[in-house]
Amino acid sequence: MIITNKVWGLLETDLQLRMKVAVALGLGEAAIKGAIRRRSNTLTKIAAIRAIEEYTGLQEDEIIETVKA
Repeated sequence: MIITNKVWGLLETDLQLRMKVAVALGLGEAAIKGAIRRRSNTLTKIAAIRAIEEYTGLQEDEIIETVKA
């Protein structure tokens, strides 16, 4: 699973969203910024996905996509 480009863009520009995800994962906002910069899979954890859903109103299939190997 990977985060969609739409959500990467939201995470890069929306401080409140980053803070919601940080709280959900028990991390600081700086750690989330680093995860965004690295395009880390940390942000595909269920707690992060639920925080993104709650804040944005997006559905799970709009937040993550499955990559075919």
